[in-house]
Amino acid sequence: MVGSAGVRPGRLSQRADDFFTLIALYLTLIAAVTLPHAVIVHWMDVTQGVWSVKNQHRRRA
Repeated sequence: MVGSAGVRPGRLSQRADDFFTLIALYLTLIAAVTLPHAVIVHWMDVTQGVWSVKNQHRRRA
């Protein structure tokens, strides 16, 4: 049976599922690519004491 738009009923939901699958794969790829960068930059910050409270130069009035 054909729906009112000339599309079979299950076909539209299959396209939506494929679309969301592609979005999920894309976001997973971005996360996998950026994770090493985040780990390396975090390690560099720790070794240089960027976020250390001891190394902050605050002037107190």
